[in-house]
Amino acid sequence: MGSDNIFADMKLNEDGLRDLPRYLGKGARGRRWLAAFAARQERERRWVSFAEIADWCGRADGNIVPDAALRRATFATLAGALGAGEFEWRGRPVVLLLCPGLAPGRVGRRWIAGVVALGSDVDIAEHYLALCWLPLDHACAWLRRRRVAAPPEWRAARAADARMAAACGLERCAAWLRQRQDCGLKREALWQEARAALPGLSTRDFDGAYRVIFRRKRGRPRKSAI
Repeated sequence: MGSDNIFADMKLNEDGLRDLPRYLGKGARGRRWLAAFAARQERERRWVSFAEIADWCGRADGNIVPDAALRRATFATLAGALGAGEFEWRGRPVVLLLCPGLAPGRVGRRWIAGVVALGSDVDIAEHYLALCWLPLDHACAWLRRRRVAAPPEWRAARAADARMAAACGLERCAAWLRQRQDCGLKREALWQEARAALPGLSTRDFDGAYRVIFRRKRGRPRKSAI
């Protein structure tokens, strides 16, 4: 029932978990941290809890209060998916277990096999699966495979995240160009250097940043050779 160390996978550490502690305190301290983490995820939507997925699926008939039977069935389906390796990326589990008194860790097939052997479906759902978190993209994909629409707020969060990523690309490129604006290189040479220095940089972001930096410095930008 042990879990792998979350810090061994930088892919997970980049998904809004840079401030993840190495250990969650026991009792009230751990519960306060979990409440703050859950509140942050409601805004950022990097991670979605199994409990939230179960609540959403439990309201499939449009009910305000989740149906208890549907909620339990969703937890059971999530447990089965975890045991079948559906929540893995490049052969490693992506489900995050956050439990007061334990170190944050990723859990997968061995963990859920040990949990299932412990008790009833109710115990598993309330005491174990409710503490699990799934990256947003994996949660949306899991719902799609079961022909369940994701909550509207998840889609809105993904759109906002895409806009933020685009803005960050433009800002990173502008900051890099400020450092290179006295180098004397032409636009095409700067583009080649920027593409190597800033992996994932788009032509659109480079053009926007170049206009901002070099219009301010030289009056007007050179024509793009891209």
